Amino acid sequence: MSDTNRVAVRAVKEVTYGIVPTAPFLRDIPYSGAPNLGFVPETVVSELIRSDRQIDDLVLVGAEAAGDFNSELAFGIHDYLFEGAWFNTFQVRNKWTNTEEETQITAVTATQFTVTNEGFTPVINDIVRGQGFTNAANNGYHIVNGAPTTTAVTVATALTIEASPPLRARLHTVGRRSAAGDLDLTITGSTGTLASTVLNFTTLGLQAGDWVKLAGFSATPANNGWYRISVTPTATLLTFGIVPTGAATEAPAGAVDVYMGERLTNSTTRISYTLEEEFADHSPVTFQYFRGMMVDGLTLTAEPQSIITVGFTFSGKDAFFSDTGIPATVPAQLPAVAGNGRVGSATTVTTGQVNVLNSSSNVGRIARGGVPISGSNFVLEATFEIANNLRQQPAVGFIGAVGIGVGEFGVTGSLSTYFDNATLARDVVSNAETSFDVRFADISGQVLLLDAPRIKFSEGSPEVPGKNQDVTVPLAYQAIRHPVFNYTLALFRFYGSQ
Repeated sequence: MSDTNRVAVRAVKEVTYGIVPTAPFLRDIPYSGAPNLGFVPETVVSELIRSDRQIDDLVLVGAEAAGDFNSELAFGIHDYLFEGAWFNTFQVRNKWTNTEEETQITAVTATQFTVTNEGFTPVINDIVRGQGFTNAANNGYHIVNGAPTTTAVTVATALTIEASPPLRARLHTVGRRSAAGDLDLTITGSTGTLASTVLNFTTLGLQAGDWVKLAGFSATPANNGWYRISVTPTATLLTFGIVPTGAATEAPAGAVDVYMGERLTNSTTRISYTLEEEFADHSPVTFQYFRGMMVDGLTLTAEPQSIITVGFTFSGKDAFFSDTGIPATVPAQLPAVAGNGRVGSATTVTTGQVNVLNSSSNVGRIARGGVPISGSNFVLEATFEIANNLRQQPAVGFIGAVGIGVGEFGVTGSLSTYFDNATLARDVVSNAETSFDVRFADISGQVLLLDAPRIKFSEGSPEVPGKNQDVTVPLAYQAIRHPVFNYTLALFRFYGSQ
């Protein structure tokens, strides 16, 4: 007997399509419900005719490695797979993390974090956030104030000495603090600009389409909020196409903090994985490996008073089982298998603290056209669906696929609201362009922001289901390429902002 609670799913990116990496670091992938992954055989009944009316054979002619699993949305736990869905990798800012793969933060002194040289050099006035340290003083937000170096991050706050920071300790650059009185915010209607004299915006790694959060305004508290950059930044100017509701022109005398995320936008880079499924209550333990697996689809759903869910669909090359040694039937290019049945020298990268996101208290904003959906048009359901339109490529001499064909990057979804006025319904019949963005924030202040900057509604009209019920407008939308930002869908992750 095998229990679902003893099944683990893990993933590692492949360097070469369909080949398990040497000594892989397999990352735990949290999931909900049993994963529906399998190597489904395709069989054909023999057409030979026998006079005794019996069938001679059932012939295995092929098999398809595919399947899906569902999970619950939480910051950071699915980034590895999000990259496969978007066919791209996250932009990375200065970051040091202690994992099973590598210790990057080696010590904490009274004034600095000692780090390994990862090619990052902090800048004076960078805002860094510490998380996962044993001593509370080392966690939270710090301002870099020491001479830049690749092996030390010197901060203004007093730290507590830690000779050996624990697993999961991490340090991320989350923003930049301006000099006092340097930044001026100008708001004109629903757009705005942020001008500087000293701070060079081109050093922040920002581009058109990126979101930033500003903090440090006192005359108009609404200015402390989220802005989307509409054109390429210059050294002295950020131009915003979306500004917070209630924002107003202000030139603060103090410093302003500019918090920045890390972007993931759709592209064309193929990313394939080896997936490991472990049945831990078997004796010996059984492992199933799926090779050449690519993310065919992703669905994210937010419904009222529910956990936000995310699901992944995969298509791949082939699969094999292993327990006490090399399987009896050895697929081509099978990697070395250790005596315990696991691929050679594999290491599990475990998941740390998980803060699951819900649709009640973790939704910071749902907006259409840059304006939060409010009034009585409250949202009943919002979804994002990615389709990479993959196709398996069979060939003579192979049971599984020899490759995966890639189609267009399609993004569709739904937006269902109560029917308070005809604004959304008019968008459908007029084929009007708009945008759709959703921001989620967990209890630690980490943020995921999904942005489809250009969409059109494909269908939707008021529904009157019957007496004693609410009238709703279930809308379906299609996301399309933004001509300035040059992407269809972006995901931004913010490791924190104040």
